[in-house]
Amino acid sequence: MAINISELYDAAEKRRLEALQTAQKENSRQLEETLSGIQRQYRSDVTDAQTSARISALGLEEKLAAQGLSGGSTYGRATSGYTESARIAQSNNLRGSLNRLMLSRIQSERTARSDAASRSASLTEQAQSDLSSLRTQRAQAEIDQYNADRTYAFNNRQANRTYTLNKTQADREYALANQKYQSEQKQIAYENALKRWETYGVVLPADAKILGVKAGTRTADSAYKQAKLAIDRIRAYK
Repeated sequence: MAINISELYDAAEKRRLEALQTAQKENSRQLEETLSGIQRQYRSDVTDAQTSARISALGLEEKLAAQGLSGGSTYGRATSGYTESARIAQSNNLRGSLNRLMLSRIQSERTARSDAASRSASLTEQAQSDLSSLRTQRAQAEIDQYNADRTYAFNNRQANRTYTLNKTQADREYALANQKYQSEQKQIAYENALKRWETYGVVLPADAKILGVKAGTRTADSAYKQAKLAIDRIRAYK
């Protein structure tokens, strides 16, 4: 069965492109999953920072109230400069924590996207390398197939030519052999008919056609002598 090189390599290229698409989709899925994880962690960290700041503020108010520097209410009006400064410091600390968390989230997202882009570029580069190698193999395979087809066609022509020559020779030999056989059979029939002529003294009806004389012709007839001479000449040339 003939092999279609183009169809085989078309199918192979299609599989590689499909594999690249699948890998790129998986890479995108992993990036989305990573970004979602970063976002969830960021929200959790923000909640923790705000909770920690709230607890710290309550503790500070209690401490200041015990020292007579605050009315004991976190949301109440500051009763002293110290209280106001402490609240500002706490607020600044919270803002700083939230800013650091935001910057950390941004950096993590940037790193995740960069890693995903690197993986994507690597997948594409590998796919292009595979396709280039595959196309080189395809070109060589097509050349090999072309040469194989030419060799096969040449050998087939040679085989047909040899077969024709051999058959012609065999037919010629068969014809010669058959001609010789027919000649020998004719000679044997002639000799047997001649012997019967000698034995019976006359030509039998069945032998008339073989001998070329009329049935009933006697051996004393000149035709008998001619027949004897003919058979002697044939035997002499054997």
